Parts: sequence; structure tokens; C-alpha cells
Amino acid sequence: ADAMAKTAALPKPKPKTEASKEALSATKVEPAAAPITPPPTTQPPLRPLNNPRYSATRAYSTMMAWCRVPIDVKKPDPALGKHGVVDFGIVTRKEKVIATLVDREEYQLMYEVKGQRETYQFDGDSIGAGVFGVFDVPVGTEVALCGDPNRPEKSTIYKLPPQWPGGQDLILAVFPLKGTPALDQLKKWSPLHVDDLKLEVSGDRGKLVVKPAAHYLVQAKPRARDGERWDMKNWWIEVGKIKGADLVTPDKFVWFVIEAPVFEPGAEGEKPKMVAKAVLVLDEIIPH
Repeated sequence: ADAMAKTAALPKPKPKTEASKEALSATKVEPAAAPITPPPTTQPPLRPLNNPRYSATRAYSTMMAWCRVPIDVKKPDPALGKHGVVDFGIVTRKEKVIATLVDREEYQLMYEVKGQRETYQFDGDSIGAGVFGVFDVPVGTEVALCGDPNRPEKSTIYKLPPQWPGGQDLILAVFPLKGTPALDQLKKWSPLHVDDLKLEVSGDRGKLVVKPAAHYLVQAKPRARDGERWDMKNWWIEVGKIKGADLVTPDKFVWFVIEAPVFEPGAEGEKPKMVAKAVLVLDEIIPH
């Protein structure tokens, strides 16, 4: 009986609905936060690009890397190969035309150059696949040019006006001349133009990997001097008291006419050392 009396004296629990209402009324509702405004995305305009309309410097570098310079331009040494041989000529015609590719038209700046070996016609916007800019020189300009050695055929994918028959020559590089090429100075030796990397490989392998010749023409960069010899990486050039010897300095490209390299016996356990004797040094052979 006492237990029942105590239980009856306890307060009755409130219904859950009433407790929920009291809890909600006691909870302070905060106002919703204002949306975050993202920073403006408008970028101020950039300055105009400082680029030449046509990069003759890059065209020259590409030509020297992929093309060979003949001493007799009209009749190049067959050892240079059939394609990728430099030619010199004069711009004889220039005209802006409409070229058609299937159902699409575009403007092209067509050139005709009468070279010493043949006559070329090409689009000035597409030299070296267009990476040098727009070739734009007046009629009468003397130029050096080289067709793409990997694509010697003429391209006929564009339909050109009747006054430009025969398709387009695919020109790897072309640039205006700023003087007379120094080829006459080289005729005494008739050197075969070779790539400096081929000589580097020859020195590493201990045997020549270039076609045989009495003299070679190479544009190369000496590394360091050791007496009368210069370290060319895997091979050496001996530069005595010859014309242009003062032009040879470390880390500067110059043109060498060299005698055919010879291999000197190395020390025990070392490979032979390839050494070439220079007979002429020039700062440049094609002014550009």
C-alpha cells in the first residue's frame, strides 16, 4: 500500500508531443547564412605578344639541322642525298590566292622562287607546317630554301587558280639572305656537309659513320680547350694557326672545314680517340 501511495504521488510524465513542442520552442533558430559570392573571374587583358611576323632565326636553325649545304649548288655532291639539299634563288612572283580543299576555301600567299636547280612554288603561310609565322617578302628578294627531305613530292591537295599549276612544293625552311653565301671560300676543299652528331657518334663507336670524303664541313660547338685541340664530345678538333682560329671559343657554334678524322690509339683499356684537323673556321656561311 505504501508503494502504491508513493507511485501515485509522483508527477505524471508529459506526453511526448508536448515535450517535443517545448524542446522546439527552447531551440534558437539561427538565420540562414548569406551565400558566399565567388570572386570575379574576369582576367585583365594580356599585353600583345612580342613575336616577329616570321622567325628567320628558327627557319635557319631548322634548315641547318635537317638540310645539307652543297658547295656546288647547281650540281650537289651525290653523297648529300637527293632530298633536303639547300638551294638559293630569287622571288619572281608573289600573289594572294583562294585555295580550295574539298568544300572549304582559304587564302594562301603563294610564292614562286627561281632557284639555281629548279623553280619552286609554295604557300608562305605553311613553311615548316606554319610554325615560323607568315613568310612575307617582296618580289626580287634573294632567299635560301630547302624542301622537306621527308616529303619531297609536290602536294596537290589544294585546288589553286589556273596561274599556279602543278601543285605546291613542301618547303621545310626558307629565309631571306642578308649577304652572299660563303661557298666560294670552301671550293678549294669541296667539303661534304655532315651533322655534328654523326661525328660525335663516330667518336663514340671508334669508326666513321659518315660517307667517306677528303674534307668535311660541320657546324659544331667546342666544349673546352686542351692545347691546340678542342674537346667536341667524343672527338677532338686540332686548330692550328689557320684562318678563323680566333673564332673558336667554348660553347659557341662555328663552322669548321676539317680533314678526314683519324683514330689515335687510346691508353690501355680505352677506346681510340677520334681527332680531326681544321683547315678553316668561319663564323657563318649563309648570312641570315
